[in-house]
Amino acid sequence: MGIVADRKVSAAELAAVAIVAAIVSIGYWLTHPDHLYDDSPDYLVSANSLAEGRGFTSRPSPSTPPAWRFAKRTASWKIDEVQGEVEAMRTPGYPAFLAAMRLAGLTPSQVTVVQLVLRVAAIVLFVLFAAAIGASFCARLLAAGWLVIDQWGLWCANKIVTETLFTIVLFAVVWMAVAALRAGRISVGRAVVLGMLAGAATLVRPVAIAYFVVVAFCVAAFVRQHRWRSTAIVLIAAIALPLAWAWRNQRQTGIFTLSLIIPIDKVFYRAAGAEAIGMPGDYETNLIRLHGEYKERVAQLGPASTAKEKLARYDALANGVLRRHWRGAVRLALHELRMLMFRVYRCTTCGAFKNVAKIALFFAHVAFLACAVAGAIAMMRRDLAVGAFLALTVAYFILVPAGGGGTIGRFRTPIESYYALFAASGACTVLAFRPGVVRR
Repeated sequence: MGIVADRKVSAAELAAVAIVAAIVSIGYWLTHPDHLYDDSPDYLVSANSLAEGRGFTSRPSPSTPPAWRFAKRTASWKIDEVQGEVEAMRTPGYPAFLAAMRLAGLTPSQVTVVQLVLRVAAIVLFVLFAAAIGASFCARLLAAGWLVIDQWGLWCANKIVTETLFTIVLFAVVWMAVAALRAGRISVGRAVVLGMLAGAATLVRPVAIAYFVVVAFCVAAFVRQHRWRSTAIVLIAAIALPLAWAWRNQRQTGIFTLSLIIPIDKVFYRAAGAEAIGMPGDYETNLIRLHGEYKERVAQLGPASTAKEKLARYDALANGVLRRHWRGAVRLALHELRMLMFRVYRCTTCGAFKNVAKIALFFAHVAFLACAVAGAIAMMRRDLAVGAFLALTVAYFILVPAGGGGTIGRFRTPIESYYALFAASGACTVLAFRPGVVRR
C-alpha cells in the first residue's frame, strides 16, 4: 500500500510467527468449543435475513438451516418496539460478512475458524507493517509474541462477534494512512479509498463513528502536498457510507441514526451505569433493575405517537439521570478506563490465589502501560507523523468506549497491535535493545 520497509524482514521470521500463531489458535479453538456470546444472535439473525434475500431485518425465519437458526435475542436493555422488525440497532458490516460465510456453505462454528485464520494473517502482516515503520527485530518479536497469546484477541476470533473483522478493516485504514503520512502526499484515488474505509469501519462497529476525525486531522497536519484538498476528500468519503446508512434507518424507522445502539447505550448503560455504580449491592443486579424502572417511567408518560417520540423520551430520561449522577458517570468512566487499560475486574468470589494473581496481572499491565508511553515517545521522536497517528488511534479506541457501562477487555482488541508495538519498543529500550541500533 505504498510503504517501503525501513527494515528487512526474513521469510523465516514471518514463517515462525505464522506457525506459532496457528498452533496457539488451533489449540484455543479445540479447547473452547462455545462460539456464541450475548451479541451473537443479533448478528446471526440479520445475517440470515441478508442471505435469504429478506433485507436487513431482526426477524428469524423457520426456513433457516438448523446450524444457522437462532431465536431473536431478548435483553433488559432492548427496546424492540422502536425498531420493530427492521434491524436498526446493528450495523450491516459484520452481518454481511456472516451472510457471505453462510452462502459459502460454512456453519457459524466454521466461521470462527475463518476468523482465527484472519487473525493469524493479521499478526503476520502487522510484523511487516512494524518493520516498514522502523520497528526493530526486538520490538517486532515482543509485539508479535504478545499478540499471539493475547487472550482477548483469541476470545474474539473464536466467537461470533465483530472485533476480528473490525480489526482487519481498521488495519487497512491505518496502513493506508501511515503510507500517506510517511510520503507526505496522497493521491485523490487513495484519499477516497482511505475515507471510504474509515466510513466502512463504522458499519462494522459504530464505536468508530468519529474516528474519521483522527484520520482527517493527521492528513491535515502531516500531508504536505495538496493538504486541504486531501483532507476534504477524506472527510467527504468517510461520512458518505455512515450518512447513507443513517438515511436508510430514517426511512425504515423514522429515526436518523447510524445505529440505535448509540441512544440505547446512552440510557441503559451510561445513564443507568452512572446511577447503579453509586447504589449499594451488586452493580449488575442494580443495572438490570434500573433498566426495568426506566422502561416503566417512559411507559407512564403514555403511548408515543412515533418511534422517534418514544426514543426522545428515553433520551430526555438519560439526560436527567446523567445530570443528577454526574459524579457516578465520572466514576464509571474511570472504572471502565481501568478495565480497558489493566484488564482487571472486581471479584467477590475469588480465592486467595486468584486475588494474588489478579494483583500480579494488574502490576504487569501497569508496566505494560509505562513501556507503551516510553515507546510512543520514542516513535514520535523518530517519526512524529506516524507516532502521533498511532497514539491517537490507540487513545480514541480506549477513551471512547469507557463509560458505556458494558465495557470489557474485548473492546481494546482492535488497537492491541499498536499498543503492543509501543510497549515492545519501550521494553526494548529499557532492556538496552535500542530500536535504532539493534541488528540480528
